[in-house]
Amino acid sequence: MATVVMVCHVLPGLLSRRRTPPRLSVVVPVYNVEPYLADCLDSLVAQRFRDYEVVLVDDGSTDGSAAVAERYVRKHRNMELVRTDNRGLGAARNTGLLHTSCEYAVFLDSDDMVPADAYEAMAEMLDETGSDFVVGSVEQLVADARVEPPWIRRLHLERRAGITIDDWPPIMQNVFAWSKMYRRSFWDRLGLAFPEGLRYEDQVTTTEAYLRADAFDVLRRPVYQWRIRDDGTSITQRRHELGDLRDRLVTKALTTDVVTAYGSPDIEDFWARNGLPGDLPVYFREIPGCDEEYWRELHHGLRGLFTGRPPIEESRLRVPQRLIGWLVTRGRRADAEHVLRWLDDHPGPLSLQVRGAHVVAQLPLLDDPSAGIPEHVFRLGDHELEFDARLTGMHWVGPALHLAGMALIRGAPTKDVTSRLVVALHDGSGVEVAMQVAQRLSPEATVWVARGDQNYDQSGFEAHLDLTGLVTRTADQPSQSRHWTVRIDVEVGAIRRSGPFRSLLPGVELAHGTVSGRDVTVEYRPGIGLGLHVL
Repeated sequence: MATVVMVCHVLPGLLSRRRTPPRLSVVVPVYNVEPYLADCLDSLVAQRFRDYEVVLVDDGSTDGSAAVAERYVRKHRNMELVRTDNRGLGAARNTGLLHTSCEYAVFLDSDDMVPADAYEAMAEMLDETGSDFVVGSVEQLVADARVEPPWIRRLHLERRAGITIDDWPPIMQNVFAWSKMYRRSFWDRLGLAFPEGLRYEDQVTTTEAYLRADAFDVLRRPVYQWRIRDDGTSITQRRHELGDLRDRLVTKALTTDVVTAYGSPDIEDFWARNGLPGDLPVYFREIPGCDEEYWRELHHGLRGLFTGRPPIEESRLRVPQRLIGWLVTRGRRADAEHVLRWLDDHPGPLSLQVRGAHVVAQLPLLDDPSAGIPEHVFRLGDHELEFDARLTGMHWVGPALHLAGMALIRGAPTKDVTSRLVVALHDGSGVEVAMQVAQRLSPEATVWVARGDQNYDQSGFEAHLDLTGLVTRTADQPSQSRHWTVRIDVEVGAIRRSGPFRSLLPGVELAHGTVSGRDVTVEYRPGIGLGLHVL
């Protein structure tokens, strides 16, 4: 049957009374969201940015959503309602854009909300930079709480203006259509549109926007409130359905085609190790109890996605999920179910073992010759072995600086493994002055890391250095740096990491000293560490 598009309410005379069209168009697809729609539209009414229009697209709702929309349209002259047959979210967004012609465009799902100053902040950023679009962080609405998920917060730690995807590839993981404000001329120039008849369609389009933009901006702050519904009706709660799995696999393949067409080799590699495997573990959880058709779709789909690309066991998924992915691509359902059952019975951090230059997770089938699984499938990746160090005390004894602390590699437990620490002062130009170090047993390190039975007791140390020679050289040689930073090298087995102190034990006081008549100040700065300054 042909699609019927019916405009139920036109703004009578509104545009004719305006000298110019509004600057921002807000497209709101609506489908069976009667309990949430009023909250959504109220958040639009409350926007500090006032120069906007709203196009509501009722996608064939069968509940009272249309009546709620009509009530708002009658009350607010900058709102318009378009009614269509049910064709899905992508089609509704595309239809809504056809009814707009503003300078900027945003999308808002009708069960979500927008902070009052979000559109103001986004429009101001685009006005300032002239970029093609701007992307902000997201808060989840869970019951009455608002939570910014850590994974998306990490993408938005810095404000970035006028960048490209090669400057900050991780931002690709913010795939949502509704966390962005687009310059409409950019959207039209590229001929962007959402795939229709698919769930998860926004990943395809937003990835193309990232890759083809001349420049885009990143805001630190959340610009969207994503409602996490527990009524089983949202798209993200249907992972057990075969149709949902198929749509996910199709959108992954379409997005891969976009990355291949427009991405640099580095972006292709980033996508293959991060974006491509992302979201797949939620389907792994459906393996126990799924029917044979679902299993076949998952098995063949994963094999197809990773053919000719870095294998899933080399992705940035967690080790258990990489193992399950390896088993799925090889059609080993019984083994995958065994690992999933074991994980259910063993919640919490994994037991780990250092083996030379690698760390392996103590998971089922490890070291089982009959399983035939290479050890590298069980290894932690380099990104999972993170340097960390905490200063737990400091004091002066005459001209000698004394430090106490803990330094370790998270993910590399020290029990029954040889470990070594080097503590030194660096001046930033390659000059290094080593401190005298004594390693100490520190059960507090294990408590600090707090990863189950992983033992980091061998991570404590005390270090000291008489600064007389250093201060004397500073006085005799004007070119000698007066600024020094403490850096620590850690070796566990054959695994090496280094860096500055990343935190202070609460209550630690940083005392200044006097050496050869010169004052030496000590300060800690996040991201830089512990520094000395000879005055």
